[in-house]
Amino acid sequence: MTAPDQLTKLSSAFILQKILFITGLLICLLLLQDYNRVSAKDSTSNIIAVLAFTAGTIYFFTRPVIFFDDTNLYIKKFRKKEIVIPLKNIRSLEKEFFYSIFTKGGNYYHIKYAADDSNGSIRFYAGYGSDSLPQFIVHLKKINRTAKIET
Repeated sequence: MTAPDQLTKLSSAFILQKILFITGLLICLLLLQDYNRVSAKDSTSNIIAVLAFTAGTIYFFTRPVIFFDDTNLYIKKFRKKEIVIPLKNIRSLEKEFFYSIFTKGGNYYHIKYAADDSNGSIRFYAGYGSDSLPQFIVHLKKINRTAKIET
């Protein structure tokens, strides 16, 4: 992998969402513990809240992290080996209109690429304030003129 200072992050880090879901999970666990200490009644709603915050926390911590440099795209998925894709192997970059309808402050994008012996794809979220997506498109157009780009 290239030195970290030469890479540009393409995907969102979801920092605020991670903090909110961890905080919510901790508060729910503390409330559940306190509720069980004070009362022996059914605490189904608290358990449902804990499960919801746990699912949200897991979701945001398992999102792929995508970086790029002048020649390659680097995809790091949760608990998997990093995938390095040359920009010349990217077939398309498309905006996911269905997923983007439900988000405010950013858009989901879908990258299709040719891997070693098969085809692959990755979906990622890029915020509106991010200047890395236009940089990525410029690098992609320079290296791969045949890539289909729909933003």
